[in-house]
Parts: sequence; C-alpha cells; structure tokens
Amino acid sequence: MRNHCCSTIRPVAKGLRRLFAGFGCLALAGFLTAPAAAAEAPGAAAALAASVIRGKFVVLAHRGASAVRPEHTLGGYQLAMELGADYIEPDLRRTKDGVFIALHDDSLNRTTDVAAKPEFAARARKDNKGRPYWFPADFTLAEIKTLRTKQANSRRSAQFDNKEAIPTLEEIVNLARAYRVKTGRIVGLIPELRGDADAFVTFVREHGLEEPARGVPLYLQSFNLGDLKKALPQLKSPGAWLLTKWPDQKQQAELTGVVDAVAVSKNLVLADDARARIGEMHAAGFDVIAWTFADDDFDKKRFKSGREEMAAALDNGVDAFFTDSSGTGAELRNQRRAAAGDAAGHKKTIENQ
Repeated sequence: MRNHCCSTIRPVAKGLRRLFAGFGCLALAGFLTAPAAAAEAPGAAAALAASVIRGKFVVLAHRGASAVRPEHTLGGYQLAMELGADYIEPDLRRTKDGVFIALHDDSLNRTTDVAAKPEFAARARKDNKGRPYWFPADFTLAEIKTLRTKQANSRRSAQFDNKEAIPTLEEIVNLARAYRVKTGRIVGLIPELRGDADAFVTFVREHGLEEPARGVPLYLQSFNLGDLKKALPQLKSPGAWLLTKWPDQKQQAELTGVVDAVAVSKNLVLADDARARIGEMHAAGFDVIAWTFADDDFDKKRFKSGREEMAAALDNGVDAFFTDSSGTGAELRNQRRAAAGDAAGHKKTIENQ
C-alpha cells in the first residue's frame, strides 16, 4: 500500500521514469496541451511533462481493426498498425494451462466457432436458462488454437470468418516487434487486465517489454482498480482506470499516484459539460481516454459520421481514443498534430519578432 503523504510526490518520480521507458517516439509526437479549467493540483505539471498521450490525439485500436476484421486476430492487429494506430488493444484472458490470450468476453461463444465443435460439446457450462457457454479457462492453449474466429457484429462483413485462430499475447508482442523492424514505426500495446496482475507482470519481465532495446510501449488499463494497484508499481508503464462515470474527488485522491489517466465512455466526453470535466481531470493531473468510436457506430441524431463524432471528442480535449476504425482515427490525429505544429511554429515566429 502506498504512503498517503507521498501521493503527490510519487506520481512525479514515476512519471519521469515512464518518460524514458521506451515511449520517446510518442512523447515527441505531441505539440499542444489542452487548457486546464481549474487550478492545477500538486504534481499536475510534472504529470503533463511526463505524459505520453496528453494533447497528442493518440489512436488506440480497439481489439484490432474490428470494424473490418474479427476482433482480436493477428490480421486485425496487423491491419490496425498499417492504418496508423499508435497502440493496439488485447483484452487478456488465460487458458487452462495459464497462457495469456486475446479475448474480450469471459466465454468463447460470441467470437469463435466453438459451438460448432462436437468434440467440445461436453465442455459447455449452462446458465440458469440452459444456454451453453464455453470458457477459455476450461481449454488448453492447444485446444483454443483449433477454434476459428468470426465477426461478432452482424452489421459488419463476415469475409474473414473462420480464417484465424485466437492469438496469444506473446504472438501479438512478436507482431508489434516485427512491424517495428519492417517499418521503423513503433506501435505500443494497451492490454486490458482482467485479473492475473502478477502473472502479467511476470510476462512483461520475461519478454523484456520494458527494455529499451527490444521493448514494446505498454499502457495498462482495467476496470478493476485493484489490478492496476497491483501491477503498475512493479512496472515503468503508465495505466488508465476504465470508468463509466467521472471520478469524484474521493476517487481522484485514491487514483493519485496510481494511474496516469481515466478512460471513460464516449458519451461522457460528448456531453454538454465535457470540456469542463476534461479540464478538471487535466488540472488534477490525469489524462483522458475515451471509448469507443467507429465509422459505423455513432450518434446519428447529433453527428453525420463516425469521423465527425471522433472530431467532437478531440475538440473537447480528449487525449486518446479507442476506435474500431483506426484509419479514420489516424487521419484525424495527423491533421490535428499538423495543425498544432503550424500553430506552435507561428507562435514562435511572433515571439521572435
């Protein structure tokens, strides 16, 4: 447990360590910061200096390129990187033999063909209505690899169904490393922890993910604050608490020194009070991440396109955003960064006159 008296000092030291933990490529990409709506809390300035996402319009590929490929597949992650994502997201589950795999749901039903596999029929567990569910913890990795992924959203193309297996976290890490070697561009991972925090820390260390020479930038996230409290102090990487509502003052105090960002539902960052609330989070020393945007899933009463909805969130001060449509997100990011760079250059020219 962290000493409360050090809660405003430790974020500064930890933030500076993170700045040099393999994230320089992203830290140097930012050009502007959002204005704070309130007086900054102690440590907020240092948190801003060390942030890898503040004001940088960072694109987080939600489960890969899930608007066009089945979620959590190597093909989807590869496409997301090629489309320009800054980070790719694996939701983490573990197999019966303890291997981390990328899977959002607690069951295999929605995104795989497990129900069509007669050899696994007896493996199903039934709920109180008699509906069968297959859970990854009941399968070895070898058995998981016999399943094939499918598009779970009926509005999206099934063109790539039954072509790929569920990837392991190790395979995703290797994919990101290979992409870096091939293109020279560094893409990070933003895994969602769902328990097994200590096992994840062990994985990070065994695979050298925070080593400068062969590391992969990490940004942890979880709805479970306990997982973040357990994992983050053992790592150099930043982290975000996933929320469905803005944290109150008591929660903010609890978060100080633990996480770097709050990650909230997009309806919060598109609300009438969004700019003020985001400003409050920035002033308190927290970056703001929003989830989840897509070209084919937006508020049609307010916006003409998914792109317009993403742009509105960025206008309100969001630092990073999860999207199923990395290509659209990357276009917006590039435009915003270019505009910010032009503005910064103009300001410097005026100051030098």
